[in-house]
Amino acid sequence: MPIATPPHAVRVSAGPATVLVTSEDPTVTDWITQYLESWWTVRSTTPAAETSGPVLHCQINPDRFVAAQDNLSTQAHRVVKFARNPVHVTDDAVCAVDSTEQVSYHTDASRTRLTLAANGSLGLCLAAARITRELIRAQLEADGWAIMHASATVRDNDATLSLGPKGAGKTTTALLLATQSHQLQGHQLLANDRVFLHPATRALLPWPAAAALGLGLLHAHGLLDGVRARLAAGQHLHPTVDPAVTAAILNGRTSTLHDPRGRELKTQLFPHQLTDWLGLKLARSGTAAALVFPRLDPDGEPRLDPSSRTVTASDFFDPDHDDRYPDFLRLTRITPDHRHQIWARTREALATVPHHSIVLTHDTTRSRQLLAAQAMVGKSGLETS
Repeated sequence: MPIATPPHAVRVSAGPATVLVTSEDPTVTDWITQYLESWWTVRSTTPAAETSGPVLHCQINPDRFVAAQDNLSTQAHRVVKFARNPVHVTDDAVCAVDSTEQVSYHTDASRTRLTLAANGSLGLCLAAARITRELIRAQLEADGWAIMHASATVRDNDATLSLGPKGAGKTTTALLLATQSHQLQGHQLLANDRVFLHPATRALLPWPAAAALGLGLLHAHGLLDGVRARLAAGQHLHPTVDPAVTAAILNGRTSTLHDPRGRELKTQLFPHQLTDWLGLKLARSGTAAALVFPRLDPDGEPRLDPSSRTVTASDFFDPDHDDRYPDFLRLTRITPDHRHQIWARTREALATVPHHSIVLTHDTTRSRQLLAAQAMVGKSGLETS
């Protein structure tokens, strides 16, 4: 009996990388479109007309999910954390099961034909967006792109990358530049946390993701009241947000929120909500023109930092060792040595653009004044006066 062709399909493209996503359920392709089209190209298509590139088929199939779960219990497997959920993965990585989201992952030996089978629609949509991004990542890496832990804003195609460890102020820098003011005009947000960079051209592409923004950060930038109004009107944040965050916002909290283990709880916004809710303009590409290495000193003075800093291995994303999105299906097409060669070429390329170390504070007005005085002069990126 012939297999029916899934009636819904979208082609997702970022630079030279493409993925075809198909499903019998239009909710999946609608979700992919909503989640990715703010930064990548997503177009409806006919599956039969598409012949190249990886294919991700997504199905609500409780029987297949349960069968995979049962089969995995009798097979040698390992447990990894993916998107903070424990995922049980067979040793050959051709099958995996996420019991939290109730999704099973199946791939062929070539890693170009993948199927997701889920018990429900939401888990399937979340997994589909993440695996689509993973398939794009694997292709871009194979084409020589590096992935950096960085925020980025773009003006006139020139991008300012903000790099540093967690809590350094990468997101703060991006919001200071991208929130429109009379001091800083024309900046578009390209990346909140990670970005693709091609060393030969310094070209940049965004890494689509739900934007994790803390309550204190949103309040400091004058954005929290708008989020509260949206929630009060019945609109919703990304479904991965902790319910305590929504409750805290609606109850008028404006300070940082932590869980009992001390981890900061943040809002999770869809990419399109950055525009619709926060009024930010988004960019789809840019060229690295300047690097900023911020440091937060909440109660100090915004200032230039005399310490020098260059790009290091800690500024790069390594899917083999990442704690949030490890490559559990072994989609990567390059060796670790090849990846390190790409990192080395990236460091060489970025050594040619201006580097600036700055100290930012919770006083957003004065921090923005510092950036306005030192940054975005013409098309040359950041320039020290």
